Amino acid sequence: MARISKEERSTRKTIYDEALMQLFVEGNNIGESGWKSCTFDNLAKVLGITKSTIQSYYLNVDEIRETVAKISMPKIIKELSFDDPESFIYSWKKLIVSKSVNGDIFRKIIQMLLLNVCDEASSGRGSTGLKRFYNMLETHFGSDNATLILEKTLGHSVMVIAEL
Repeated sequence: MARISKEERSTRKTIYDEALMQLFVEGNNIGESGWKSCTFDNLAKVLGITKSTIQSYYLNVDEIRETVAKISMPKIIKELSFDDPESFIYSWKKLIVSKSVNGDIFRKIIQMLLLNVCDEASSGRGSTGLKRFYNMLETHFGSDNATLILEKTLGHSVMVIAEL
């Protein structure tokens, strides 16, 4: 295999990241979207390259998950209000039901978080994401409010995702 420059590798990684996000948002040709569509095989098919090439950019599923989160979260965070706990909860509830692209991404991110928390095989990945979220809330609103916000937002999210 021919060596590529750091610049070329960076350019390719950006293209692969964009394709990964497209898979996450739009899904694959068999109706999967969100986390389920973000596989090495699907990404290789979308890009028209080999699975081993993809694996040289994303060493494992955790790196894929982290890439999706790193790209998605800044967009999501901009839509949430950190003025006070009530405003945060309101903005969360508004975004989780939004028909916008960011609303769709947000629901899929929350689904991924909840699946990871429930998946014993995830080796703590889900709880790590949940701890990061809690720490962010604690920084903005204090520990008592962080717990309350976490309960309200995730509880509401489960109901929305389950269509209750």
